[in-house]
Amino acid sequence: MNAVRLSIPGYMPFFLNPAINPTAVDMSILSPGLPLHANYALLPLIGITLLLNILAEELYFRAWMLPKLSQFGVWGWVMNGIFFALYHTFQIWLLPILLVGSLFFAFVFYRSKSIWPSLVAHLIGNFLFSILAILMLIVK
Repeated sequence: MNAVRLSIPGYMPFFLNPAINPTAVDMSILSPGLPLHANYALLPLIGITLLLNILAEELYFRAWMLPKLSQFGVWGWVMNGIFFALYHTFQIWLLPILLVGSLFFAFVFYRSKSIWPSLVAHLIGNFLFSILAILMLIVK
């Protein structure tokens, strides 16, 4: 029986490597095979992708998982915040700020029983950072 073998991909997205400064590196390193300069069609694609990703994360972590963790009392929202932050460990350098934000919004959901505050904050934060960063690369 052959075991499934995983290998390290030949290309790793630049945003997973905090040592790469996207404003100072050659564009072919940032996006091999896909020109970024003046490629404004990427903005709606990235916007839709972000929206769907954020919606899925909030529905899973806040609307589905957090009520299940309520059996642990006050520790449920703490566990939820930690799980949400750990889910994002592919951005390990952001873990401290993710942990604070995750705990805060898990608490807000726990108290308000509404997904809207965390969903709106998640959308605003991700859109501001992601769209502005991609726009900087496209306009460059």
